[in-house]
Amino acid sequence: MNNSEIKALSVDELASSVVASAKKLQSLKFAHAVSPIENPNRIRAEKKHKAKLLTELHDRSRQIVIEKIKAKELTNFNAREFLRTNRLPTPMNLDKIKKMLEQYGNS
Repeated sequence: MNNSEIKALSVDELASSVVASAKKLQSLKFAHAVSPIENPNRIRAEKKHKAKLLTELHDRSRQIVIEKIKAKELTNFNAREFLRTNRLPTPMNLDKIKKMLEQYGNS
């Protein structure tokens, strides 16, 4: 799956792909531990694939937060409440949101 295909996936599809990739990676590692697999580079390729999926999920979370900041829906005063009530595709802490508020809040 290349980057354009990953970007075309929805958030739910990305999340399920991450879970599937993690399971595949785990099974590859177990298989390699029991008896060496034919091509051990598959483990590295699966790690990279999982990292690409997680990166795209994180980028989508950042984009959601940036859009809320630019629409003036997210401020320093309601950032904690935003984290408690909104479900982002990946976890984000208050410090990350405050840094983004400093960066994009003045625009």
